[in-house]
Amino acid sequence: DGVDDYVSVGVSGLSAMKQTGSISSWIKVDTVSAFANVFQTRVDSNNLIYLAYNAGTDKGVVNYKVGGTAHNAEFSDSIENDGKWHHVAATWDSSSANQVKIYLDGTLKATTTLTGSITGSFTAASIGNNTAGGGYWLGNIDELVLFNKTLSQSEITSLYNDGVPFNPEPISNMIGYWKMGDGDLVGNS
Repeated sequence: DGVDDYVSVGVSGLSAMKQTGSISSWIKVDTVSAFANVFQTRVDSNNLIYLAYNAGTDKGVVNYKVGGTAHNAEFSDSIENDGKWHHVAATWDSSSANQVKIYLDGTLKATTTLTGSITGSFTAASIGNNTAGGGYWLGNIDELVLFNKTLSQSEITSLYNDGVPFNPEPISNMIGYWKMGDGDLVGNS
């Protein structure tokens, strides 16, 4: 409802995605005027990963923050209150490619350079809010999937599937899968 609802996610197994990983989710954004998280995990306020939508600026953003330095990739498509479901995906690789990428509806929207990698242990993770409080999602989140690898363009395209949600289980390195709404959780968390 954008006020106080979210899903707390266990951090067990999430360390596998600190240096290389991906997030995939279907979202539907209601009319909001604030920043809202789809997913976030953190070691602390200076070392975290999140996928969010900032309705105030009409931007989707993935942030890979290392030692207080944010590495953001953003799209500027206005999807707020358009009545449609959209597939968003984010990838990062701090071990070889040194890039953060964000996709909307199967299309690569932005790439940014990444330096450094997260160290330490994740202490919190959640769907639908900022793990430190606030940033609550107003709208719907469905089929949220975490991977401990950087998904390829063809894997992102498969997940988008021309606008029809796709079962991600055939894609390797899945570490968490929240179907949302049907009571099932697949994966480690």
